[in-house]
Amino acid sequence: MSQYTSEPAEHGDDSSRPTEPIDTSGVAQPTEPITRAGTDQPSAAAPIKNTVPLGTLIFGLIVFVLGALTLGNQYLDIVVNPAFVTVSILIGAGLIMVVGGISAARRNSTADRTNMKG
Repeated sequence: MSQYTSEPAEHGDDSSRPTEPIDTSGVAQPTEPITRAGTDQPSAAAPIKNTVPLGTLIFGLIVFVLGALTLGNQYLDIVVNPAFVTVSILIGAGLIMVVGGISAARRNSTADRTNMKG
């Protein structure tokens, strides 16, 4: 006889007994959104930004360039100077960060001016 059987366990089978409700008195209840005074609409929190973090973008570009150069070196017999590549990547990443910082500062100053008017 097999050690695995489909018969109920010797100490009793609880499958025929009805289930009992669980006591939920100590469990926190779901919360409702905060509403503005006098209205039933939820208050608008900070708007969700749909932008990619600049550090993630730069890291992805660096990895992409290094991967493309490695593949080009392996399969296309492209010879690259590692020092030139490193300096070029650092200069490019620095320029991207400076431009991204300036654009973020301009965007924030524009948003501050519109919030001051309202």
